[in-house]
Amino acid sequence: MDNSKKLKRGEILFKEGEAQKAIYLVQSGKLALTVPRGSAKGLEITTIGPSQVLGEASLFSTARHEFTVEALQETKYLE
Repeated sequence: MDNSKKLKRGEILFKEGEAQKAIYLVQSGKLALTVPRGSAKGLEITTIGPSQVLGEASLFSTARHEFTVEALQETKYLE
């Protein structure tokens, strides 16, 4: 059974300020981590690709996300 989820290019996985609720493992594709500063698109901090994990802080705290994550291309991930 495939439990993967997909994001299309331009779709948002989560936004800055939202509660952290899950850990994400990128299977394929590419995600941009941005903070909304200055430009309409925001400032890109880094990109995340296959076999990388994000959201692991949700295991240890109830903090909020410090950045927005947007798909740069079609992306498959596990939540």
